[in-house]
Amino acid sequence: MRGRRFPSAVLRRIFAHTLWAWLVNKHTSLPDCNWVNCYFALENPSKFSLPSVRATKTEMVRGRKNPLFFGLAGRLKLVRRQAGLKRLPLAAKAGLATATGRDIETGERIPTVGTVARLAFALGVAAGWLAYGLGVQHNEGKPSSTDGLGSRLSAIRIARGETKAALARAVGLNPSTVADIENGAQTGVDVLESLANKLGVSPAWLAFGEGPQVLPPRRRIRSAPAAAIP
Repeated sequence: MRGRRFPSAVLRRIFAHTLWAWLVNKHTSLPDCNWVNCYFALENPSKFSLPSVRATKTEMVRGRKNPLFFGLAGRLKLVRRQAGLKRLPLAAKAGLATATGRDIETGERIPTVGTVARLAFALGVAAGWLAYGLGVQHNEGKPSSTDGLGSRLSAIRIARGETKAALARAVGLNPSTVADIENGAQTGVDVLESLANKLGVSPAWLAFGEGPQVLPPRRRIRSAPAAAIP
C-alpha cells in the first residue's frame, strides 16, 4: 500500500514559510522557528505568531539632517584600513563574531555602544568619534568604555525632571528600556543618540563619558551679500 502523499499546495506552503522563518532567524534571536511551527502558524494564525523583522540598514538621506550614528559605517571602514586590518583579524582583536564588523560596515547591523567601545579599543580610536563623529579621532588616555553609562543617564534624566516611563515614551521605547539601561544593560547607538537628543546632551558623553556634556550650538555660516551689478 502506497503511503499518503502531501498535496503540492501544502508542500509549497511549508517551503515558503520555512524560507520566511530563515529570514526571521537571520535578523532576530527567535528560538524554535522550524518548519513545523511555521506550518502551524500558517494554518492557525490566531494561535501562533512570529515577530516582524526589524530593518536595521542605515542610509543617508540628502536634504535633511541625519542621525550622527549614520556615519559609523564609513568611519569604521576608514580606520580599519588605516590600521591595515582585514575584517576577520579586527573581529578577533575586538573579541567579536566574524560577521559583526562586516555587517556594521555595510549598514546591515546597528551595534550596541559596548560593541563600538570594543572596536574603538582594538583600533586605538575614541569611541565617541567612531560612533558619532564627535571629538578627536584618537583618544589620549584611558581606553573608551561604557562604564558609568547607567549613572550618567539616571543623573541627567533626574536633572531634566523626566521619569523613566515618560522618557521612554518620548523616544518610542518600551517603558522598561530606560530602567534596564540605567541598571547596566547595553543598548544600540541609535537608541542612545535618541535619548541624548531628548535630554539635550552629547551622545558621546552619555555613552562613553567623552567630550563635553552639552554640544556647542552649530554656527551657521552666512554667505556674503552679492555685489550689486552696475
